[in-house]
Amino acid sequence: RCASACVGMGRVTLSSESGGRWTRQRTPAVIPSRREAKMDVAATWEPIDSLTPHPQNPRHNDDAVADVAESIRTFGFGAPIVARQADRVIIAGHTRWKAAKILGMDKVPVRFMDLDPARAAALMLADNKLGELATWDDELLAALAAEHDLDLTTLGWSDDDVAALLGDGDGEAEEDG
Repeated sequence: RCASACVGMGRVTLSSESGGRWTRQRTPAVIPSRREAKMDVAATWEPIDSLTPHPQNPRHNDDAVADVAESIRTFGFGAPIVARQADRVIIAGHTRWKAAKILGMDKVPVRFMDLDPARAAALMLADNKLGELATWDDELLAALAAEHDLDLTTLGWSDDDVAALLGDGDGEAEEDG
């Protein structure tokens, strides 16, 4: 069995052949070096109506728009919208764009990328799917919420999520009574 990840200028691999140690192979990495990378501006504020949602975005995000709008209202934009440079079509950030429209914003932060349509579609899918692969450390999450007196239901967790986090095994919030 072998697991690998791109790091720096080579592929780092964990394999049984190396005794379970991480070893560096001399294969090209996806990430360019600083010298090779073109250092662009991270984001610019652009008129919201100058952007177009991707017509083939397969992600259903309407149910999340109100919560994202509240997050933007509370914290501002934590991450810019990502759009194709050639045609200003949104690659990542459709929900943030919809939320900003609801909030009446005239401008939004945008990171433009010079990608052909196929690579833009691939990034759109990866941006939406890869976040689903991560898991939560429930103990650390509960401790962080308690330490900072955070109401997780205002940050995207449902009442059932919070009840499960607090140890109610069936995921149902207990009723007083």
